[in-house]
Amino acid sequence: FNLNSKQNEAFEIITMSIINKHVLNLADWVDKDALRLFLSGPGGTGKTHVVKAVKEVLRYFGLDHTIRFVAPTGTAANLIDGTTIHAGLGIAIKRDCNGFTTQSGNDNEQEVTFSISNTTRSQLRADWKDVLVLMIDEVSLLSLSLLAEIDAAL
Repeated sequence: FNLNSKQNEAFEIITMSIINKHVLNLADWVDKDALRLFLSGPGGTGKTHVVKAVKEVLRYFGLDHTIRFVAPTGTAANLIDGTTIHAGLGIAIKRDCNGFTTQSGNDNEQEVTFSISNTTRSQLRADWKDVLVLMIDEVSLLSLSLLAEIDAAL
């Protein structure tokens, strides 16, 4: 994959966690909690390259159906062969300017809320039942409210 040492370190942490637990079924790994990893760095440091390498390894082991890639924008989602967060998690965007106060206090802005219907939530559970890994690219672009909505969707 031609990863540098820092990229390779992240790659190994992610892939070994998945392989040891879900491919090799190693006793020491089976009961471990899910890996939660925040991979950060300035633009151009290869975060998306690591994500693509992980995807290839999971494909090799027949686990490509167990990983989902999402990003906040269509362009970012396209770079990782994923979907937007809203499409992937069934999050609808509602804009309402009827009497709500804005978060910033600027009267020209609308309050934006996110919601997931019960039907969509049931469908998501069925679609995501085998998913082991969720990778969110460009996470720095997410608001706290959208992170909360992602948590609620899962």
